[in-house]
Amino acid sequence: MKIAIVSRADSIGGGASRVASNICEVFRAAGHSADHWRLENSGTTGEDGNCIYGRGLRRDVLNLLRGAQHSIGLVEVLPLELAEFGRAVLKNGYDIIHFHDITWSVSPLTILVSSFYCPTLWTFHDYSPFTGGCIYPDGCNKYLKDCKVCPQYNNWPLGGRFDFADRLLAIKKIVHRYGKFTSIAPSAWMAETAYASGNIRQRPLVIHNGVDTEKFKPRNKHEIRRHLGLPVDRKVVVLLAHNLEDPRKGVHYAVDALKSVKASLNPFILAIGQKSSHFIEAISDFDHSVSGYVACEEYKSQLYSAADVFLNCSLADNLPLVVLETAACGVPTVGFATGGIPEIVEQNGSGYLAPMFDAKSLTEALDMSLSGDVAGKWGARARQIAENEFSFERLYERHLTTYEQCVEKFKKAR
Repeated sequence: MKIAIVSRADSIGGGASRVASNICEVFRAAGHSADHWRLENSGTTGEDGNCIYGRGLRRDVLNLLRGAQHSIGLVEVLPLELAEFGRAVLKNGYDIIHFHDITWSVSPLTILVSSFYCPTLWTFHDYSPFTGGCIYPDGCNKYLKDCKVCPQYNNWPLGGRFDFADRLLAIKKIVHRYGKFTSIAPSAWMAETAYASGNIRQRPLVIHNGVDTEKFKPRNKHEIRRHLGLPVDRKVVVLLAHNLEDPRKGVHYAVDALKSVKASLNPFILAIGQKSSHFIEAISDFDHSVSGYVACEEYKSQLYSAADVFLNCSLADNLPLVVLETAACGVPTVGFATGGIPEIVEQNGSGYLAPMFDAKSLTEALDMSLSGDVAGKWGARARQIAENEFSFERLYERHLTTYEQCVEKFKKAR
């Protein structure tokens, strides 16, 4: 099978782009031809890929045009990428084209056009496929109607001289109404949220994200802590976020919970992500280590394995890879029952999730997890679930079945 995977960036570009990269990787490993098309390339991962805008002068001109439409407020309206990507797709004769995070990179109209020429899929990694452009609405429900006067206007990815969120939503409704693509959601929560919006025709198929259980695996905690210079005789709680100051990651809830158990348990904090002086000050009363942002998966796996508990208080998430990766390393998640996270964590079995914003329940769950060998038992179950339900093998099987069904459906329609 010949497959085109389309995302905004390579695996360093965020969770959705990492999922796209993972799918490309597992299909290549299984002997298929898989090309990864993207707008941005970090140049640090060594991944093969193609720029959706081509190379040289063509790419420069298209990027200028893209910047011009964004400055006006027309984010991903004109399908500029069809000039290069569309030509290449028709030339290469792909069996499947699978779009992922298109925000700031690909127009939904390109997906509409693609669906008439080739079996096409679109995975919803956030709200943007069925809103006027916001990634998460932060309590706003205007996307259920028309997105007029957007409260996130001028917050990335929206912005520009004029607020066109209502027009952008109208375009997406047209794409969903007339497009022949198959929509996918990484969680049942996202599938239901998308369908309940009334902006799409059918409830998306649910295909969970996957984790490489060979790279992310449990290690001897004493040995890995000695190797990393971490205390071997303390409970270690890991905090994770690309940016530890991102309000949507809810790290301040995690810090408050840690302060509540400090007197009795005094855990060591291992923080992974971009730090700030404000964050460092917030955890200054604890013994801690802050690694900064980590891209290397081997090093991340070591850091995760050194922890007893992953304290995750995210306020907006779909099916986050960090929960899968820490679980694969035998580390249970304690945090809020956000988005699709309850589909990964077995309550009081592989972790514990408190209702969102419930600080008392969160503190009680953290206290329970750090008592005795609870974290160890939960961690063993978390690893078992990762192997059985979220491995790369399962990721491949589920996508292959869906791809084959889409190809057959497309042939019959023609």
